[in-house]
Amino acid sequence: MKWFVWILTPTLFFGSVQYNVVFNGVEEKIVEVALEKSSELVLLKNRFPPSVRALEYRVQSDLPKLYQVLHAFGYYDAAIYPEIEQDTHPVTVRLLIYPGMRYKIGLFKLQYLHDVEKPALLMQDIGLKKGDFVDAKTVLLSPKKLLRFLADRNYPLAQVQKENYSIDRKKKTIHGTIVVDSGPKTRFGPLLITGLKSVKTDYVVRKMQFQEGDLYDENLVEASQKRLIDTQLFSSVLFTHGEELDEEGELPIKLQIAESKHKNIGIGVSYATIDGPGASIGWQNRNIAGEGHILAFDLDVAKTYSVGSLSYKVPDFFHKNQSYLARAEMAREDITVYLARTYTLLQRIEREWQNHFFLSIGLGASHIDVNKSIANNHFSLVSAPFSFRYRNVDNLLNTTKGMIIIYKFAPYTAVAPTHTTFCKQLMTINTYFPLMENRFLVFAIRSQVGSIAGSSLNRIPFTKRFLGGSDENLRGYRYKTVSPLNKEGDPTGGRSAIYNSLEMRMRLTETIGVVPFFDIGKVGDAAFPDMRGKWLKSVGVGLRYFLFFGPLRLDVGFPLNKRPFDDTYKIYISIGQTF
Repeated sequence: MKWFVWILTPTLFFGSVQYNVVFNGVEEKIVEVALEKSSELVLLKNRFPPSVRALEYRVQSDLPKLYQVLHAFGYYDAAIYPEIEQDTHPVTVRLLIYPGMRYKIGLFKLQYLHDVEKPALLMQDIGLKKGDFVDAKTVLLSPKKLLRFLADRNYPLAQVQKENYSIDRKKKTIHGTIVVDSGPKTRFGPLLITGLKSVKTDYVVRKMQFQEGDLYDENLVEASQKRLIDTQLFSSVLFTHGEELDEEGELPIKLQIAESKHKNIGIGVSYATIDGPGASIGWQNRNIAGEGHILAFDLDVAKTYSVGSLSYKVPDFFHKNQSYLARAEMAREDITVYLARTYTLLQRIEREWQNHFFLSIGLGASHIDVNKSIANNHFSLVSAPFSFRYRNVDNLLNTTKGMIIIYKFAPYTAVAPTHTTFCKQLMTINTYFPLMENRFLVFAIRSQVGSIAGSSLNRIPFTKRFLGGSDENLRGYRYKTVSPLNKEGDPTGGRSAIYNSLEMRMRLTETIGVVPFFDIGKVGDAAFPDMRGKWLKSVGVGLRYFLFFGPLRLDVGFPLNKRPFDDTYKIYISIGQTF
């Protein structure tokens, strides 16, 4: 029964009626939001009806849609009583909602049209768990989930033949039956690739996670699609299949590909108080020899540093998730504590598996000239760097949940001017804790511990020593000056380091965020970190402007243990969160 309460006034026949809409009686916020989004009363609120009677008609025409929303959430016994209160300005349209008891999922049955080898299936696997509250979206999507479930288990030709649903108003439950024709158990057939221009067919085939004759699995198809897209060689990757098996009893697979541009140029700018304005340019060809090999040149120039590099990368090097990288680099770094020129040749093999683990091992040679420091010298080094990474986060540029663990270990042998050997290692752990369901408030922690063992400090190149103070640690202090000091008050660098950073990432709107942060750390003389002694601390605040690809970052850091050569603050500008 629908009741309307209104009072006859002169506005019934002329003028216009401004009104507000109020929903009463709904306890679940998600239901109230759904009602508001579906209500034409709300959507047309700024189009004033000419009279109260016209407003009454608008209310009446809105009720069926509101009932549909309530039914979608399982409130099949709901009742809505609208009232129009004219003694307020604007007029108040109050919708009194008595939702009644919310219905639950009852007994759902799956019937196969033919006797087949039935894949083990619980109805909760497709979202229909007995005893859960009814959600129409879940119920309506269950047939699609069922077809996906069967496709993952070798039945890609399955079809839903019939769906029957019934409501038990006495027990407040909904029941249903889904009739499905599973089709035959299927194997992958021959792969037909169309759309290739410069990329070789063999390269694409090596990216496939399945082979002809394997049992069909939709997960393998999606994994193959992801591997192709991740190469950045293709703008479109689409897998399809027919509805019939071939003469061999296999299912032919079609792959339609559109290649993207393989050569690109990138230009960027940056600014920080530590090194002033900077610029970068890069050129890349991602399809050398038609095999997806990557040739890249990069140049970064700023007041305190200049780096130029040439690299060549071979993906799928003897293994699908393994690559080979050769790199030549020249770098110049002119900072408070030294002027260094470094020339490096490096080759390494990188291996990734399960999308979370990354392993790298290499062999490198470098020559370092150090000037304008308290320990001028030149060094010729041979190294065998090793790194391990575990990463399980939601977004690299704006991480809101998960953990990253990075361990780097590099033994060095100096072949000139004197023979010396030392090992440098650094462990980094980043953790992210979302404090709100929408992840607009995230507590982020980064902890780093480093050590250099095997040689005295004066036999270790200055550029390899630990020096704190940057946008990565102890923000606010002069760049790479946090370390023990000699008698003249000059930084000497250290053989151990501990850094910790805490950030409270607050997203105020869809585009604006604020990040207060606190950094604490120390650099020591000993080969292994020592908790004793003086710790340096800094605080600051950052501003984030969120774009579609990630946040633009502006941080201002203030040193709490300011030394004579430190500035009052430091500014850092870049793309992405600090860590």
